[in-house]
Amino acid sequence: MSVEFRGFSPKTPEQLHNQLQAAQHLGDVQLVPPTILRNVEAYNSLLAMPSLELADRYTLRMSAYTELLRKQRAGEPATEDMQREFRRISALNNMDQYIADHYNEETESTLRGRQATVFEDIRDHLEKGKTKGYVTLPTGSGKTVLFAEMVEAMGLRTLIVVPTLPILDQTKEKI
Repeated sequence: MSVEFRGFSPKTPEQLHNQLQAAQHLGDVQLVPPTILRNVEAYNSLLAMPSLELADRYTLRMSAYTELLRKQRAGEPATEDMQREFRRISALNNMDQYIADHYNEETESTLRGRQATVFEDIRDHLEKGKTKGYVTLPTGSGKTVLFAEMVEAMGLRTLIVVPTLPILDQTKEKI
């Protein structure tokens, strides 16, 4: 099956790198996950990845990247909507860093095995540009700890709503 992009011409990894750097400068946001930037092999693999795979795996980042390129070509600044997307990408970068730190043997981690897996699943869900969802885990599995770590890692203002006063007290204690 052949996919055709209007106005699209394949670029070398070097051209993509330069274009990515220019787009990031315009948006003042790190579009590539920091864990990939620190690994030359992973970064080169990212640059060689087909556009459709990039768009599927990094939906939010790819959308921001293409919009930044459009703005750059038109000589326009980033819009308010784009600034909102940049905050989401920054939160994803923070989550990526948290996950990398979790697997670093020198760093003490708060999350346990299944919690870390769920944390990664949430990051992947958000990475695809999705904004809604829910987490179902058994009683006592650490949902409060998980979301407290997520809030801290993302660095975003957060409103926490709980159904009962005992759960409110428990949540305040954990946070």
